[in-house]
Amino acid sequence: MRRFLLITLLGTALVPMPAQAQSYSPPSSVERVPEPAVPRAEPVEDDPVFPDDAPPKAVVVPEDENGDQAPAVKPVKERDKDDDEPIDVPAVSPDDAPPIDVKPARPGGPVPDPAAAKKEEKPKVAIQLNTDTSARPLTRRVPGPRGQIVDRRGEPLAQNRLGYYLGVQLPMVDRLPDSSVLTRARYGVDWVKRTLPGGWTMPDDKILEHYRKRRWVPLLSDTLVPDDQVEKLKTHLPSTVVLQPFYLRAYPEGGTASHTLGYMQKNGKLISGDLASDELLWTPTIGASGLEQQFDTELTGKPGLYSVLFNAEGEKVTEEWVERPKAGNTLVTSLDLRFQRIVEREMQADKVRGAFVILDVRTGDVIVMSSNPGFDPNDRVYGISHEKLSTLLNDPDKPLLPRAMQGLYPPASTFKIVTALAALESGKVTDDTYFSCPNGMMFSNVWMRNHNKNSEGDMNVVRAIKRSCNTWFFQAAMAAGGANVAAMGIKLGFGDKTGIALPSMELPGRMPTPEYYQKKRGTRMAGGVLANVSIGQGDVEATPLQVAQMMAGVARGDAIPRPRLVRQIQDVDGTIVQSFPPTIRTVLNFKKDSLDAVRKGMRAVVEDGDGTGKEAENKYVIIAGKTGTGEWKEKPKRNVAWFAGFIPFKNPEYAFAAIYEGNIDETISGGKTVAPLVGNVFNKIYKLKKDGNEMPDEKAKDGKGRGKKGDDDEEETKDDNADKPLAATKRRRSSSSSIPRPGPVAAPVPVVAEPPRARGLRGFFDRFRRH
Repeated sequence: MRRFLLITLLGTALVPMPAQAQSYSPPSSVERVPEPAVPRAEPVEDDPVFPDDAPPKAVVVPEDENGDQAPAVKPVKERDKDDDEPIDVPAVSPDDAPPIDVKPARPGGPVPDPAAAKKEEKPKVAIQLNTDTSARPLTRRVPGPRGQIVDRRGEPLAQNRLGYYLGVQLPMVDRLPDSSVLTRARYGVDWVKRTLPGGWTMPDDKILEHYRKRRWVPLLSDTLVPDDQVEKLKTHLPSTVVLQPFYLRAYPEGGTASHTLGYMQKNGKLISGDLASDELLWTPTIGASGLEQQFDTELTGKPGLYSVLFNAEGEKVTEEWVERPKAGNTLVTSLDLRFQRIVEREMQADKVRGAFVILDVRTGDVIVMSSNPGFDPNDRVYGISHEKLSTLLNDPDKPLLPRAMQGLYPPASTFKIVTALAALESGKVTDDTYFSCPNGMMFSNVWMRNHNKNSEGDMNVVRAIKRSCNTWFFQAAMAAGGANVAAMGIKLGFGDKTGIALPSMELPGRMPTPEYYQKKRGTRMAGGVLANVSIGQGDVEATPLQVAQMMAGVARGDAIPRPRLVRQIQDVDGTIVQSFPPTIRTVLNFKKDSLDAVRKGMRAVVEDGDGTGKEAENKYVIIAGKTGTGEWKEKPKRNVAWFAGFIPFKNPEYAFAAIYEGNIDETISGGKTVAPLVGNVFNKIYKLKKDGNEMPDEKAKDGKGRGKKGDDDEEETKDDNADKPLAATKRRRSSSSSIPRPGPVAAPVPVVAEPPRARGLRGFFDRFRRH
């Protein structure tokens, strides 16, 4: 009997991450802030087979350091008739701490270092005896399923499904005449060509090359089989045609949060040439933008190893799993899919070209981040046609632009909040300081006008914010000085990236300073230059995310929370691998009177009959905001309209910023164009919260839906914490260390035993086909 020793060296490899997608680390100078519970994803079994049911929703795991259930979100308190003052939301001030270095957490000890494990790992050896010496060994790597991306409640935003290629199995027998190979191959190739919508062209020389070098694996087409044809094809395949399954990224919500999630692309072309012993079963994909790119390494699964032995006639002799694939980690985001849907539907219904951001003022969590129009990442998961890509790239509405992070706009009158705080904090202006509000002012022979053609008389800061009087803010800025206005803008986050977990996608905007103008123009930051800056025009540029961040600071009063987009990374067992605790960006030591005046003015914008944003009124709680209309493009002329603020007025939960890009020569305004959009969004959000018992019935509104309030909104109310120092209202630290620590280790969720399954690669494909 002929004997031989077959030795196959088996190794593993991870799909490489693109150079530009570096791992995200939280910024320095941060402090942990307690927060509500976070979700944990259900485990994904090691075998790369989809469950019979839909992917399970994540379960909730507390993030409290003591292992107890984290406190629930406090409901909005009932509004008293005479209590019109917002209650500060306490925060923890940051220390000069180094960047967070969160160590992986897992029951039984820390997660092994992959790099160290790789050094110690030795090649595995598979030995088989008593086999035909003419046999052909084949070892393939089967890509592991990519990890899921879920929202804060465990709802899937990105997951996996099955895709299929059609292909032709060429003869296995060696040294057949070319004519015989082509005769047998052409029937299958022609059948596939007729079946696929785009056809399939395969020249003879390519067929023969595949026969000589790769006949042990099918010759695959490069076009996905349409989903609606898969089931029919499974029962009508010719004997030489195969239906090859593989994992395909899927976005169950279509284009929802598309810019944030990003999209996938092939990492190379279909493999050709000599058949290698450790090839991947299909061409892998990598994250090309958004979270898919930034966390590509964490999401990428570990390939499995499968060994097959063919005899000289091409018959399969043995097959076995050497190592099964392992799914990638799950990314738990801060997004709330329910609210994201509401925002995107409203923007699409109103044909809004712009962006909408909602932040949790307590934790900085990005609850909603929408840019409209968007795109469907499902169109790009495994290649996109040149026609579709050209349409996206040449669309004048720029659907690929993540406006929330990359759109640079004049913040317009939303910036008046910065000017007001700068003037009040400088001591040059108080809440009792009155400036006139004429219809315009002259600066260096340039007439700079107010939005109202008529003079509105003398007013204080509350009424100036309510009426958005340009000329009042010109005078307030002159009193404060350009340096103070610029310093306040920088303090509130303008001119710098927010630090969100997509650093390569975010733009810093611009906050001009006296030094900037001296260097750029050789002039001072005064006169008409300062007047322009004071109303958010001139060289001031900001993203919607930055404006929302500023409003979160005003809502809290004590600090600006740093926007957080990713809460946790979990492994396939549901164990927290890395946690990203809430942090604050800047401590705000504002005087109480300064904050009170600005907040009252923002409330009056919506609540008072002559406020500029009254169409944003909410039926359930009081909303505070600021309108804005800015000159964006000169040639041709295009404006932008804003509405930004926080909600509820008392015990704020969310800060927000919404922007509308006007068409050429279109007449728009923040009050008439964007305020109604914001009103519709938050009425639907708070109805959903009320129906879901996430808030009590509010009694802050009278029968007409109006707040029981005077027009000028200037009376004082008692605040129990008004005379307490900032330190007295801070949360207690949970650790003496200045470096935040991850939350408690979550116990693994038990995996339900699966029924007996067919063995080998055949069983693997059979289980694929069942879904």
